[in-house]
Amino acid sequence: MSNDDRASRQFEQTLSLAAPREAVWRALAESGEVARWFAPEVEIEPRVGGTVRWEWPGHFDWRQTIEVFEPGRHLRTRYEAWSGDVSRPLFVDWQLEGEGGTTTLRVVHSGFGDDSTFDQEYHDISNGWPVELASLRVYLERHRGTPRQITWARAMVDVDAGEAWQRLGAADALGFAALPLRELEPGAPFAFASGDGERFAGTVVKAAEYEFAGPLETHDHGFLRLWLGGHEGRTMVWLWLATYGAAPPAGLQDRWDAMVRERLVEAQRDVTS
Repeated sequence: MSNDDRASRQFEQTLSLAAPREAVWRALAESGEVARWFAPEVEIEPRVGGTVRWEWPGHFDWRQTIEVFEPGRHLRTRYEAWSGDVSRPLFVDWQLEGEGGTTTLRVVHSGFGDDSTFDQEYHDISNGWPVELASLRVYLERHRGTPRQITWARAMVDVDAGEAWQRLGAADALGFAALPLRELEPGAPFAFASGDGERFAGTVVKAAEYEFAGPLETHDHGFLRLWLGGHEGRTMVWLWLATYGAAPPAGLQDRWDAMVRERLVEAQRDVTS
C-alpha cells in the first residue's frame, strides 16, 4: 500500500435499515440496546465527554470518549489505538438520516495514518465492521426490543488456524469445514449440520479463510459467527451464535465447549506432553 493510499484510508459503510431513526439511534447510544447486537457488555455515558465501553469479557475491552452527541443524528467517538509502543487517536463516526420507517446509517472509522504502523488495525477494523453491522440489521429488522442470548465457545490455543478449522469442522463436530469458503459470496445461501444433528442455514455476510458469518434462517433468525485468527502469537478460536426470544438450543454451549476442549485444548496438551 502506497503512502498516498494510506493518507485517505478509512473504513466507510452506508446501509439502509428498515427501522425508524429513533430506534437506530438507541441501538447506537443506549447501553442495553448496543448489547443486543454488538459487545456482550456495554456501558455508555450519553453526553459529550462521556465514556463508551464495549467489552467482550476475557478478550477485548474497547473504551472511547464521546466527541459529538446529537440524538437521532450524529454520534462520534475517539479512542487511543496502540501498535507496539506507538499510539494514535482513531475515530468512529455514526450519522443517521431518514424519516418514517427507514433510516440511512453511515459509519466511518478513521485516523489510521499515512504509514504502515496501523496496517493491522485497519485490516481488522475493515474486516470486522461489515459483520457487526449485519448483526445490527438482524437485531433492528427482526428482533427489535428483544433480549439476546449468546452461545459462545472460545479459547486461545497453539494449534495452527488451518488445523484448528479442520478439527472443529469435521463431519462429527460442527460440520462447517465442508463449506466452500472461497466460492461463497456475500448474499449467497449456506447450510451445514453438525454430527449431533444441529443444522445451520442462512445467508453469507463474510466467508474468508478461517472465518464465516451470516444471519440465519434457522434458530429463529439468529446470527452465526465462526472465527479462527492470530492473536498475540497464538490462535484465537471463536464460535458464536446469537439468538433472540426463545432459549438457545439445549446443551449447545456445553457441546461447543467440549468440542473446543477435546479437539484443541486437550489435543494440544497431548502433542506437547
